[in-house]
Amino acid sequence: MSRHRNVRKLNIQEELDDDYEDDYDFDDYEEEEDGEESQNFSQPPIKFDKSTTIKKSTPETSQPKSPSKNGQIKQNLIAPTIENLKINESLSKDRSSSKSPSRVLTPKQTLTNLEMAIAAVPKYRFLMLRKRTRPEESKSALNLIIVGHVDAGKSTLLGHLLYQLGNVDERSMHRYKQDSSRLGKSSFAFAWILDENEEERSRGVTMDIAKTAIESPSGKKFYIFDAPGHKDFIPNMISGATQADAALLVINSTRGEFETGFDQGGQTREHALLVRSLGVSRLIVAVNKLDTVDWSKERYDELCSILSVFLHKRAGFEFVQFVPVSGLFGINLTKKPPADCPLTIWYSGENCPTLIEALDSIPLTTTSTSDQPLRIIVTDIIRISPTLLTVTAKVEGGHVEIGDKLFLMPEAVAVTVKTLSIDESLHISQSSKTTSTTDQQICFGGDQIIITLNGTFEPDSVYPGNVFCRGGTELLHPCHCFIARLVIFDIKMPILRGANAELFVHSLRVPCIISKLKCIHPGSKELEKKNPRLLPRNVSAIVEIKTEQLISVESFNKNKQLGRLALRSNGETIAAGIIIDC
Repeated sequence: MSRHRNVRKLNIQEELDDDYEDDYDFDDYEEEEDGEESQNFSQPPIKFDKSTTIKKSTPETSQPKSPSKNGQIKQNLIAPTIENLKINESLSKDRSSSKSPSRVLTPKQTLTNLEMAIAAVPKYRFLMLRKRTRPEESKSALNLIIVGHVDAGKSTLLGHLLYQLGNVDERSMHRYKQDSSRLGKSSFAFAWILDENEEERSRGVTMDIAKTAIESPSGKKFYIFDAPGHKDFIPNMISGATQADAALLVINSTRGEFETGFDQGGQTREHALLVRSLGVSRLIVAVNKLDTVDWSKERYDELCSILSVFLHKRAGFEFVQFVPVSGLFGINLTKKPPADCPLTIWYSGENCPTLIEALDSIPLTTTSTSDQPLRIIVTDIIRISPTLLTVTAKVEGGHVEIGDKLFLMPEAVAVTVKTLSIDESLHISQSSKTTSTTDQQICFGGDQIIITLNGTFEPDSVYPGNVFCRGGTELLHPCHCFIARLVIFDIKMPILRGANAELFVHSLRVPCIISKLKCIHPGSKELEKKNPRLLPRNVSAIVEIKTEQLISVESFNKNKQLGRLALRSNGETIAAGIIIDC
């Protein structure tokens, strides 16, 4: 049974927007003092390394200090405490960069760098006074995440869409068909356009985020993130969802298959809740494999009815549109169904769009972020040397230009922008995807970029979740403790104070501890409980969260992408919410 089946009319967005400062009281839970530790931990709290904690100032005895090489600060290595991901061990090397390393950076270690960043205000002041806006001829793109239960046909649908839009040439497509037929998997030919890993192809399951880009016939550009559907790879799905502006939910119309994905612990429900919790408000639902039920209108209406109630009333999506398709046969993707297709009997006319037309109807964000402080989130590492760093990243606020002096947070390492390019990823070659880039002098909020910087870098010192920013008043101050408003999912066991979890914020993924339970709304907006002993399922709560290492986050009212979070424990998503103070 789905872990979220018992969510009774709990609208995630409404809960996150509620005023959490009202003070009420009731006797359903026993109060306890903030300083008191719960004795009923389901898991022991994270043990902080005493050697890395901030100590009170004490008189120091004069002892000779051994010089450190090049002023290098040796990082303390803390073994991860979370072992809740069931990822195939053979993939650990391929995706080792997807998880932020458990390195402890204390304020004491980065104090000098932070002082330098704050002192840089006069040098960068002219940049803050110089307004930059995106040129009209510069196209902004819509970041789209494709989600859904395993075997819903996401990769096949996207691969066929790429083929019909001309992103895959005939020669390459012929090669994919030959290779898949040779292994007895001819129906996977279009999926192989994106699933290029040998293990993904042999298992027929997407394991990591596949990134590409398309341009619709109308000229609208999309950055596409094809997420894995298997529950073991939810962390990879979250990393893509944090970059998305909209989502495409793919469901399997086959009788029994949709029910498995939606009602019996499948990922249709969890994916929808997660993308909504992470800020996606617009959703297109591709009712896929409708050919397996002879293009039945009754089946289509049944699925739309079930999902519409859940997506609008429980998940809280503002906009949902359903489109019947067949990813395998390419029907209703970019062209109207052929006259001999049974779908045309009940699906035709102006109000019956193709999939690409439905995607085209999603408006680009109208909120300009060019006036916000610069925030560039690192999503992947391309190459790193002692003096040069190249990464893929997303600009989440402000603008960046070649020659800008920035700081890499949370370490506050000074860097200089050497080159900038827009990550197009439009061309897919015969055997592998080839990234095409467009050199830029300036990039704006929402851009997916490849950025090269000069600086001093240590091996393994840069990871997904690092953030570039300017100094002075624009500096993003690192923290290891913040207050968050959470919506608790349909969890099996209540959350106790001191419970361990894994924190997902933008591209960052680190262990954390839920250190304080401040107050709780049990569903009724008329009641509130201060200092509860535990958090049951399906409630909204204010909590304090701590991490062992300094992290780069920001309150939701300052930057939405740096202020949204999800919590997972023991292989399941237990909560999602926003940061309200840090």
